[in-house]
Amino acid sequence: DNSLIPIALPTIQKEFGFSGLFLQWILNIFYISTAVCVIFAGKLSDTLGRRKVFCVGIFLYIFGAFAIAFSTLPFMILFFRAVQGIATAFMIPSAMTILMSEFSNENLGKALGLSAGISSVFLCVGPFIGGVVTEFMSWRINFILPVPLCSLALILTMMFVPKGEKNHSKLDIKGLILLVLGLSILMFALMQAKYWGVFSAKLLNYTLISSTVFTILYYHSKLIEFPLLDLSLFKIDSFVVGLILAFITQFAAIYPIFIAIFFQKALYLSPIESGAYIVVANLPILFCAPAAGILTDNRGATFPVRCGFFVLLLSMLAFIAYTYLRKQYIIFLALASFGSSQSLISTPLSTIALKDVPLYKKGLAAGVYNTVRFLASAFGIVAIGMVGYYYRISSLQKMVKVESLPKWMEATKIDEILKMSGCIQDNLVQVLKLINTKSFFISMNAMSLFISLFVCLGLLLTFLYLCDYKKA
Repeated sequence: DNSLIPIALPTIQKEFGFSGLFLQWILNIFYISTAVCVIFAGKLSDTLGRRKVFCVGIFLYIFGAFAIAFSTLPFMILFFRAVQGIATAFMIPSAMTILMSEFSNENLGKALGLSAGISSVFLCVGPFIGGVVTEFMSWRINFILPVPLCSLALILTMMFVPKGEKNHSKLDIKGLILLVLGLSILMFALMQAKYWGVFSAKLLNYTLISSTVFTILYYHSKLIEFPLLDLSLFKIDSFVVGLILAFITQFAAIYPIFIAIFFQKALYLSPIESGAYIVVANLPILFCAPAAGILTDNRGATFPVRCGFFVLLLSMLAFIAYTYLRKQYIIFLALASFGSSQSLISTPLSTIALKDVPLYKKGLAAGVYNTVRFLASAFGIVAIGMVGYYYRISSLQKMVKVESLPKWMEATKIDEILKMSGCIQDNLVQVLKLINTKSFFISMNAMSLFISLFVCLGLLLTFLYLCDYKKA
């Protein structure tokens, strides 16, 4: 899903003709709906059983996939993409706790690494397959492609995964309502920030409302016996450190979505060519994810996490270098090191975050952990996109030497102008293409530098707070 869909987004936008804001909502609604529901799904996994919740998630995802494939309106895609996000929320914490309950601490790193390695096979081939399908068949088929794998997973889970223990604590419905309300208001405000203005009164009001809801949720969680959000988890140091580093990692991990759009909008590559480039970022995961699991078991989780953040920083610097030198080997190096860093960090970091959590709370803890990850993804799309948008608009203004950008030169209108190439002299078309490409390179430079600041913070935290997390 993560590697198939971004490649198809420009084609979907072209077919339906919706705005850049709506495109961002289609992209982000998946992460928002997952983030909103994953804590509840983790709690449900502990209460009703991991296998049952996991299977419900798979079934919902398959339903959403077929619904999107046959959608005729943009809002139908938006709605059923949210359904797929909820389905993912049901699957992720259950899948993590199934693995963690079946393997001892000595072999857990290898198991998680192998799991990441297997999933990375599809992560690698996804962009290329998505590009081929989008260009020669239909973007709709991209949403159906995961269905056979989901069906197989459903059958194998029912056959081989034990039901697991149930925790008969009551479900906190009030806490769920408060959590969903607070997260929804916050994410809506973040999504609209680029259009309202970062310092607008509207954004401030929404932020204050969401903060008030979260404050009520905090005191509600302290007063009841079985809260949805178990505050005792935040007394576990390794869990808190893991959450912070997971946020930074996932914030950076969203960058390939912008790179895929950059390849098609700035370099005018086809979906197939764009997908082939993104494959390079995913190939190292095949080898690095299992290696990270083995390193975690043998040397502890700290070492691969530190290495991963260092490689991630090098990757961001390579992206910045590419915007100046524009050499093809640099972008390949940047993409390959980016993929390596993500696989080095992800597996051992989840081990760090969950290793000290009691087994009967692991579903909830996995839910909180993944909520943070998906919030970081949603925040990353908004924040990184906002930085890129600002610098692209600013560069266009400077290149045409005007105080305010004419409507025909707005970033969202460039593609429409380029479509009129048959009616415009060739030299003017070339000038417009050069201006468009240059503005994208400036935007990419700014986004890479922005992400680098977060990565530097993460690298610093690994030295300050992961010193004691050695192999038991």
